[in-house]
This record gives sequence, structure tokens and C-alpha cells, in this order.
Amino acid sequence: CEERDAALQNEVQVVRDKISVLAGRLSQDRSETVAKDEHVKVLGEQNNQMLALLEAEENKSKDHLARIQSLERKNRSLQAVAELFDSTKSELEAQIADAKGKCSDVIAEVRNVRNINENLRANIQNTEAKTRVDIEALGQALQVVDAKNLEYMNRINKQETKEKKLQSETNALKDEVETVRTEIDQLRKK
Repeated sequence: CEERDAALQNEVQVVRDKISVLAGRLSQDRSETVAKDEHVKVLGEQNNQMLALLEAEENKSKDHLARIQSLERKNRSLQAVAELFDSTKSELEAQIADAKGKCSDVIAEVRNVRNINENLRANIQNTEAKTRVDIEALGQALQVVDAKNLEYMNRINKQETKEKKLQSETNALKDEVETVRTEIDQLRKK
């Protein structure tokens, strides 16, 4: 019995040792579980923070995507405006080049007309000067002609006076001849 007690005691001691080991293990497992729970809790909080950050990043991403899409639309719109601007600019440059060509043609024509006008002005001035000289010459010739006409008129007046005088003398002579004829006729009749 003592042996049995001792064996039982031994078995109980072995069981106690096992319990003690198991209790140690249990205690260690509990502390590890608590540590793991703490770690899981910390990881859960970190996970929640990461999810919040991820959600915030997704929201930022959505905002950035929306902004990018808006900017792409604006960019397409600006590209259309730029293309329209470029085509309008090209058209305007062509019109400006055409207008410059026409302008240079008009300037050349104006210079040509100006040269013609200057030639005409010079010709007119020459003609005016020649006309003045001709008018002065005609004036002098007219004075000479007037002087000659006056001289001729004086001569004509003198000749008319002489003619009248001669005619009156001729008339007087005719009257005398008639008187003489009448006397001759009367003398013949006697």
C-alpha cells in the first residue's frame, strides 16, 4: 500500500507537474493570447486606419480622376479652340498676305499716278509758261495791229475826207459842166 501510495503520490506528482506545466503553458498561452489579442487589436486599428486611408486615397483618386476627366474635356475643348485658332490664323495670314500684295500694287499704282501727275503738272506749267509767252507775244502783236489799224483808220479817214472833197469838187464840176452844156444848148438854139 505504501508502494501504491508512493506510486500514486508519484503519479499525482507527475499529474501535478503536468498540471503545473499545463498551467504554465496555459498562463503563457493566455499571456500570448492577450498579447496576440492586443496585437490583433492594434493590427485591427491599424487595419481600420489603413482602410480609412485607403478610402481617403480612393476618394482622392476619384476626385483626381474626375478632375483629370474634367481637365481632359477642357484640354479637348482647348485643342478644338487651338485648331480653330490655327485655321483662323492661317486664313487671316493668307488674307493679310493678299492685302499686303494688293497694298503694294496700290502703292505702285499710286506712285505711277503720282509720277504721271507730276509729269502732267510739269507739262501744264510748261504749257502755262508757253501760253503766257504766246499771250504776251499776241498782246504785243495786237498792240502793233491796233497801232496799224489806227494808222489805217487815220489814212482811211483822210482818204474819205479827200474823197468827199473830190466828190464835192466832181459834183461842182458836173454842175458846171451841166451849166456850160445848158449855156451851149441855149447858144445853139439862138
